[in-house]
Amino acid sequence: MDALECRLGGWHAARVVGVAYHSLDYWVRSGLLSCEVPARGRGSRRVFSFLDLIRARAVADLRKQGVSLQTVRRIVQELTERWRLDDPLIHTGRLVVAGDNLLWVSDDQALLSAITGQLPAQALVILPMGEMVAEIRATVEAIGMV
Repeated sequence: MDALECRLGGWHAARVVGVAYHSLDYWVRSGLLSCEVPARGRGSRRVFSFLDLIRARAVADLRKQGVSLQTVRRIVQELTERWRLDDPLIHTGRLVVAGDNLLWVSDDQALLSAITGQLPAQALVILPMGEMVAEIRATVEAIGMV
């Protein structure tokens, strides 16, 4: 099985993403994130897909950088839509967050262009999605969850 087809329980998902289990649990319970198989009451277990891991990692990185919850929710939706379209940018590109603006770039030249000319002067957060996907895939494979 490929890492992209992994299905992990909450504790393993939190480990792969690099967050505390209670953070992941809170994000799901609050509706910020969803998971492939939600828990069905006390004692049942959630199941997280590879896309769920990507979204959780993005949330963790964005929150660490002080991005607002409103923008984080938009980014989670954006990642979900891009994944469904099998957009190559989610595997190789970078997502640039500048205030309320979201911009996908495919390479360093496009990133430089976005930073120098197209975006207003404000704090930028850059999510290296391609690197994030590769890192999560390697972690899932390393812990033997495929």
